[in-house]
This record gives sequence, structure tokens and C-alpha cells, in this order.
Amino acid sequence: SWWHQEQAKNAVRNKDWYAATFHYAWLIEFEPDKAEFLDGLESSYGQLAIKFKKDGRDLDVHLHQVVKDALDVPRIKSTK
Repeated sequence: SWWHQEQAKNAVRNKDWYAATFHYAWLIEFEPDKAEFLDGLESSYGQLAIKFKKDGRDLDVHLHQVVKDALDVPRIKSTK
């Protein structure tokens, strides 16, 4: 999991939203309740979706199944 964390951080730093989305999805596969990973996925996927929309391309056909699954992970609401 540490490898995916490093790869996700590097991808965000380089604005490689496809790679960031992929690595955050794998992190969620390992730790689905970790808010940091869910936030990272949400942010990187949002940037990726904007880029694909701007280019007039269909993003869904380019997503790995692990990404699709991670996007469906429900966020646990805090009771605070």
C-alpha cells in the first residue's frame, strides 16, 4: 500500500490525474474507510473527468475496474 501512496502523491504533484485516480483506487481497495484516500480519489477523478470532458472523450471506457469499484465505495458519515 505504501507504494501506491507514493505513486499517488507523485501523480498529483505531476498533475497526472489518470495515474493518481488509479493509485487512489487501489489504496481504497486496501483501506476503504480511509478518508484521505477517498478525498484523493474524489479530487483526482474530478480533475480527470474535467480533462476528458474538455477533450470530448468518454472517460468511462478508459477506467480500470478497480477505479469503478472504488468510486462506488460509500463514504461513512461522521457522527460528530
